[in-house]
Amino acid sequence: MIDGLLNLEAEITNSSVIEYIGFRGTGTFTQEGGLHHIAGPRFTTQLRLGFFSTGVGTYNLLGGELRVFNTDSSPTFKNAHEIVGLRGSGSFLHTGGLNFMEGSLTLGSESGSDGVYELGGDGELSVNTLLVIGNSGGGVFRQTDATSTAIIGDTVLIGSSVPGNGMLEMDGGTLTIGQFLTVGNSGTGEIVQNGGVIDVADLFSIGNNPGSMGTVNLGGTGALTSDRIFLGRHGAGSVSQSGGTLNTNSLFTGLFDGSSGSYSISGGTMNVGRLFIGGNLGDAEFHITNAAAQINVSETLSFGDGAIFDAVPGSTIHMTGSGFFNLSTVEAELAGLNNLTMIFEGGEFVFDSFEVAGLDLGLVDEGFNLNFALDSLVLGGTDEAHLVLVNDYDNGNHGGVGGFEEALYVDTLTIGAGSTLELNNYHLYVRNLNNQGTITGGHVTMSPVPEPGTIALLGIGLFGLARRVRFKKAV
Repeated sequence: MIDGLLNLEAEITNSSVIEYIGFRGTGTFTQEGGLHHIAGPRFTTQLRLGFFSTGVGTYNLLGGELRVFNTDSSPTFKNAHEIVGLRGSGSFLHTGGLNFMEGSLTLGSESGSDGVYELGGDGELSVNTLLVIGNSGGGVFRQTDATSTAIIGDTVLIGSSVPGNGMLEMDGGTLTIGQFLTVGNSGTGEIVQNGGVIDVADLFSIGNNPGSMGTVNLGGTGALTSDRIFLGRHGAGSVSQSGGTLNTNSLFTGLFDGSSGSYSISGGTMNVGRLFIGGNLGDAEFHITNAAAQINVSETLSFGDGAIFDAVPGSTIHMTGSGFFNLSTVEAELAGLNNLTMIFEGGEFVFDSFEVAGLDLGLVDEGFNLNFALDSLVLGGTDEAHLVLVNDYDNGNHGGVGGFEEALYVDTLTIGAGSTLELNNYHLYVRNLNNQGTITGGHVTMSPVPEPGTIALLGIGLFGLARRVRFKKAV
């Protein structure tokens, strides 16, 4: 359609295989109800908005049903697509009814094009295979209103190819992705989420291929869930969380050579099973910029060699059944440990390990400065804790006054009732100790002038714990 306007309230079936809105000029299609079906054999069934560079196409779906599908019987390969901005400009405004396609939806297909999809109201979007936001052009997908829903059967790519750039803005509703979400595939991609729910069944990759850039800004009441997250896979990836909730079983940063991954949190809640900062071939950083941030780790917290970690005073990480692994050899790169409180609260039958990494200088102030020293270590929070000190990695601090083994320095150690600390004969130096639990396997060395009311209970021996110790190893 060129320089035209069409309103649909009844039913129309287009068997001409490809339907254009804004071919060379300006076209608008408004559907308030009824059925609009575009049907044809695979390879050739498409709805195209903004075809040539001069084309401007707009589709307004207010109600009814739009379906793009194949008429052949192939159950495994479907090729019925909608392209919003193929070479020109396209806009799809969707506030009611259903938009369904058996193939893919692409916003901003070719270089120089732009495509915008706005989903709100009680609109329903169903894409069988792939949603591309910014293929080689510019694409924006914007979702608002709590009652809007989008279901993508397989994959969402944001900033798919060079020089493509894509943006996903999520303020409400639900976006469900059957397998993969990639922000910055080979181009540049960004997610800004201040509301609504994004649910990724498998892998969320940020900065996927070499030269790509992916950015995620999570705030407000947004909820983002994915089974796995690769932050900086081969490209550059960053996450800034000021609010909302992030849920994942595993988060890896800076995976391959030349990649970089950075996570900064100033608010909201982060729930992660296994959190790996560094330890791979790329650069990795983790920043806690506000003590109000809630971080819960349920399986593994690992800082690899080359990892950067900083935290403001009062920062806290809750270890809800998680071991702590430190493979770093540069104390200054993990300076945030000096401001960090780690609260272990795994429960009755969970024994977690803690890697000691500091240079054993004896009970001197220098030992508490950097040196992988911790501000506060708390055993027992919402549940009891059982912690075992280990020295499985060489952090470059052997040969202190303790001989070959490395040591742990903690400004304030708190052991709650029912909680236990197994020292394993490693040296633990503290300035303040509040012990209502049990210390075994050695003794704690404490500053000679304790805080008022502090009781230093020194435990010796008791290597044979009755309960089975479960150590968690990073994979």
